[in-house]
Amino acid sequence: MSVRIAIARLPADLPAFDNDWNPADPERRAAIARKHRQVDRVRSRIADYLLSRVSMGTHGYAPFGRPVSTASALHLSASHDGEWVVAAGSGEPVGIDVVEVRRAARLPDSALSPGERPRLPGTPAGTELIRLATIWAAKEAHSKRLGVGLGIDPASISTEGVDHRHTVARSAGGETLVRLGMLDPRHILAVTVRDRAEVWVCHGARLDHHPGTAPFTTLFPQPSHQGVPDV
Repeated sequence: MSVRIAIARLPADLPAFDNDWNPADPERRAAIARKHRQVDRVRSRIADYLLSRVSMGTHGYAPFGRPVSTASALHLSASHDGEWVVAAGSGEPVGIDVVEVRRAARLPDSALSPGERPRLPGTPAGTELIRLATIWAAKEAHSKRLGVGLGIDPASISTEGVDHRHTVARSAGGETLVRLGMLDPRHILAVTVRDRAEVWVCHGARLDHHPGTAPFTTLFPQPSHQGVPDV
């Protein structure tokens, strides 16, 4: 089983991307238009575009904005934070999340499970935020895989490292293996997988804008069977 992933870095020219891609779903278009910040609108447009790529143009949205496939048994998930937007599709329930490391500083202690708190004291200052970001990303990916998002208390999800690439997230809804990596030194990526041998099929989106053309047109043509650098 493979997880197909599409990844894009937020473009520098935000105004050019604020109108060029409109989701087919009218409720989704309205939801994006209601966002006050331009960067949030652009992230949402890019996420919709990436979902259209991993779903072969067959995605829609369930209540509360959860992406779903409208023409197959494909399961979908998307996330954006900081400079990155990501989307995933799989034949099994899947969750994906990207977390900007510096934002982990705002993660309240109440979001950690009792088993996670003891793992942080004594962590070198340079790695504590990365560890917090990986914990949060794993919790988000797990909850998305279950289809509940953050409708559950984050502290009710516990994480436990398996090796330097994987962690297990557990809650009342079940147990999930999560693959962790870094998109760059400032962003953590977490994707739920069935086992440690599962393959990521990654597509990098190059979002270039030229006057008079739609920018959301160029995906690197050949996917690479790989993950991202380790945490």
